[in-house]
Amino acid sequence: SLHSVVWTGAENRVGLYHMQSGDNGASWTPPQRLGEGPAFHADIAAGAGRLVAVWDALGPEGSRVYISESADKGRNWLPARQLAPASASFPRIVATPNGFLAMWLEQSPTGKQWSAAVLQ
Repeated sequence: SLHSVVWTGAENRVGLYHMQSGDNGASWTPPQRLGEGPAFHADIAAGAGRLVAVWDALGPEGSRVYISESADKGRNWLPARQLAPASASFPRIVATPNGFLAMWLEQSPTGKQWSAAVLQ
């Protein structure tokens, strides 16, 4: 099974969507919305029967990183929650033998740095 997260800026459809394919990409499920509002840079990883998606979204206080998880192959997703503080962007996620590793870029007064979180 293939999984994808895609962003669109199409009128009345702005946001991030999950789709999956059971036939190596020949066809895809209808897009399923993840989170609320505009979302941009996104990534998805699968492991241990779970899917985890991360993305950044621009709000009034800057860019923030969000995360959502599915335990049923993408049919249902937990509500999105903020993973990183304001001024965080470009998230990435990878499945590991011990869970998931999420990484993102943070802007601080001293410059940019990569931050990470291990998700069990």
